[in-house]
Parts: sequence; structure tokens; C-alpha cells
Amino acid sequence: MKQTKFKTIFKCYLTVFAVFTTFVTNVKAEEIKGIFANDCIDGLLYNYDIYYDVNAVTCCGACYIPGTNKIDRSLESVVIPSTVTVRFIIGYDNIADTIIYKDHKLPVKRIADHAFMNYTNLKQVIISGNVIEIGSSAFANCTNLQEVEIPGSVEIIGGSAFYNCTNLKHITNWANPPQSINEFTFENVKRESVKISCTEIAIEEWEKYGWGGFQFIKVDDKYKTDNSNTGFH
Repeated sequence: MKQTKFKTIFKCYLTVFAVFTTFVTNVKAEEIKGIFANDCIDGLLYNYDIYYDVNAVTCCGACYIPGTNKIDRSLESVVIPSTVTVRFIIGYDNIADTIIYKDHKLPVKRIADHAFMNYTNLKQVIISGNVIEIGSSAFANCTNLQEVEIPGSVEIIGGSAFYNCTNLKHITNWANPPQSINEFTFENVKRESVKISCTEIAIEEWEKYGWGGFQFIKVDDKYKTDNSNTGFH
């Protein structure tokens, strides 16, 4: 009896959600992207925000430790992929009595606010080329973070994104011109001890966008990483 009641409620929920999502996004009901069936992919947690981008997902940090309600903050290296294949629940098959899934390959466009905050074991971060925003405090208090690669696709780096990353040594930033940042983005970071690899070194240009005080190293475009081959050079 309870199972039947649950199935009825669940199917009603899916129907209401389908109608609502179709209304908001103007997509066909069978293509609805709304209920994750696998939000944890390769150790990282993803979220789908219907109001932000119908065709993208946000990386929200690491997954929970199995069997607990604790986030796994033991990661030493993180690669934010350019795309992930996300499985969505799109309906219910009454005849087969099974949930219907559909896989969608979607770009990762954002790193959420506070996504990797307080990951004190984290040493290396590589961000692939579809990400356009690094959220506020995304890597704040990552006190062992040493190396970061930022693709040219990134347009926004939020306030305090790298606050108190006291061991930061090297940033590869492929943006040209660089992203506009403020005094809080790298607050409590010794800029003079951090090297920035970039394709163009016009110090006054970088200073204009808030990047003054760092050491700059020019690197050739041929070393630029793409979405399928990321790494430091």
C-alpha cells in the first residue's frame, strides 16, 4: 500500500515538474533536464540550475563520503572537466514499472560559490575550457593550494575566490585580456611570491584589471591546454 502511494506521489511530482519546466524553458517534455540521477561524477558534485543556464551545469565541490553526510575534503588535485554526462529522470514507465532516464552531455560553466572552500589538502586545480565563472570564495582557505590553471573562457572570478591561499605559487591564466578582479580575490596571498604564466605581458594592462604585484612569465600559445588535454607546462 505504501509503495503504491509513493509511486503515485512520485509520478504526480514528475508530471507537475515536467509541465513547470516545459513552461519555463520552452523545451519538449521528453527532453526535460531537471532531476539528477547521478549528480556525483568522478568524485565531484554537480548541480543543474534551471534559472542560470538550461544547457549547462555547475561544479559544487567534492562528493559526500559514502555512508556519511560529510563532504570529502581530502582531495589533493582537482580537474574541472569541460563537459560531464549527466543522467536525468524524465519520466515513469507504468507498464515496465521503472523510472525512465536520459543521458545528456552538458558543459560545466560555473564553479559554485564556496565550492572548494576549506579543502586544506588541495594542492592543484586545473579548470577546463568551458567554465566562464569561478564563484566567490570558491577556493578560499585552501591553504596548501600551490598551482592553478585558468582557461581563457573564464570571464568572472568572484570576490575572495582565492582568499587565504597562503601557499599559492603558480597561476597559469590564458585569458587575454585578463579577468577583472578586486583586492579581495587574492586577499592574504603574497602576490610577489606568485608567478603568473600568460601569453601577453603588459604589466600596466594586468594592473588595470587588478592583477598588480604578481610575477609574470610569458608562455607561448602552443602550450595552451585544450578541453581534452589539461595540465601545467
